[in-house]
Amino acid sequence: MAPEHEPSPKQKSSNLGGCLIVGLAGTLVILGLAIFLPSHLSSVDPDRRSQYSAQSQIDQVTRGQQVFYLEHNTFTNSCNDLWFDDDRFDADSVEGYSIQITHADAKFSVVKAIPNREGLRAYVGAVTLKDGFPISSLCESKNFGQSISDPVVIKGVLTCGSGSVKRW
Repeated sequence: MAPEHEPSPKQKSSNLGGCLIVGLAGTLVILGLAIFLPSHLSSVDPDRRSQYSAQSQIDQVTRGQQVFYLEHNTFTNSCNDLWFDDDRFDADSVEGYSIQITHADAKFSVVKAIPNREGLRAYVGAVTLKDGFPISSLCESKNFGQSISDPVVIKGVLTCGSGSVKRW
């Protein structure tokens, strides 16, 4: 005795056809994304890429300063002191920028990403102490091509200088 609700061969065929269409559509979407995304990502504005790289380098230096402080109880004014023969940091590796530590003492460190062409923002990172532990901040110039002043510490909080805004 056959079950009462068994689908006919014609119904089975139409169900498979619907699944086939959905599967084919999904495959086409995935293939379209695989073709479109790489070309889209490579077209990201070169100035924006340079700015992201500058922010990344500032982040590396400020993190390096935090570690250096914990080991030496002071900050350094040399990027070479931060990674001891490890070439993760290269001040010339960011196209359009000059990266340099502009101030370092026992309580405060400043690193700047200074643009050397039009269309880029300036960045400054700072590390200071809060309750004996190093904390960092990143400031970005409000306008393209604008110079940026050093952050200041107000009541233990890093505050961006004039003409800049805090990124983190």
